[in-house]
Amino acid sequence: MSVCIDIWDDELLTLLDPQAQWEPLAGGFRFTEGPVWMAAENALFFSDIPADTIFRWEAPEGTVRQFRRSSRKTNGMTRDPEAYLIACEQITRRVVQLDRTGQTRVIADRYHGRRLNSPNDVVVHEDGAVWFTDPDYGLQSIDDGFPGDPELNVRGVYRIDPITGGIALMIDDCVEPNGLAFSKDGTVLYVSDSDQYHVRRFHVRGSRLSDRGIVGVMPASMGLGPPDGMKVDPMGHLWVAGPGGIWVWAPDGRALGRVRTPEVVANCEWVSGWPPMLYITTTSSICRIAITCETTGVRLSQEENT
Repeated sequence: MSVCIDIWDDELLTLLDPQAQWEPLAGGFRFTEGPVWMAAENALFFSDIPADTIFRWEAPEGTVRQFRRSSRKTNGMTRDPEAYLIACEQITRRVVQLDRTGQTRVIADRYHGRRLNSPNDVVVHEDGAVWFTDPDYGLQSIDDGFPGDPELNVRGVYRIDPITGGIALMIDDCVEPNGLAFSKDGTVLYVSDSDQYHVRRFHVRGSRLSDRGIVGVMPASMGLGPPDGMKVDPMGHLWVAGPGGIWVWAPDGRALGRVRTPEVVANCEWVSGWPPMLYITTTSSICRIAITCETTGVRLSQEENT
């Protein structure tokens, strides 16, 4: 399937070939999320929230296997330098470490004694701290989690200290915080607020944050799907799942354009190699597109994936 690209800045043409094709990898899912590339295994892990399952897609054969059934409606995931994966469980309202067998260890489930809302997405900072968003989507629908009442009066962004394991509320003024990602040098945190249809930027200094405003607005009139998951590529570009497709911003904040997707897109994953690939999770499928980076002068090895 041919890719349709909205070009707002010519820099996007250094990243994407207008003649590129979507490569479908697997389908028949209900709502996919949380893509994580494991280079050592040549596999993409992803969750299907309503199906309550974490899958792995294995290259080059394209085999799809169950990694964890009864995933507690896992949403976002990331690699864990200590264990294997970190996952946001929406039924149990907790953030857990997963080992290679799928066994879990809880690293966050309460704040000041009250249960979290519905952990949604998670990233690990270069200093080892785990950051996650906690909207209330998993409390709204049986497909997303387990309907219930929130115990917290905030939908926040939290940091788990890498030394003490203590949980700190870092952002308390989002309506529904969703995807999040760090800049390549770890000094900027990006957070999407799905209810407000925008992406915010914060300066990171250890365990401190300072608001640096809005990166961009993603109007609902531009297509289906709210601002959701995101990734930063090795050159510092921000790729965000949003209305109608994947939106792209330059490191300096310029909106470069949008890659339209065949379905509502929830998240994406940058995978280095030659050529680099952008994997996306949509409503019913996972697919990928080759990224054109020759003009940057950067050649990436498989081990340097983000």
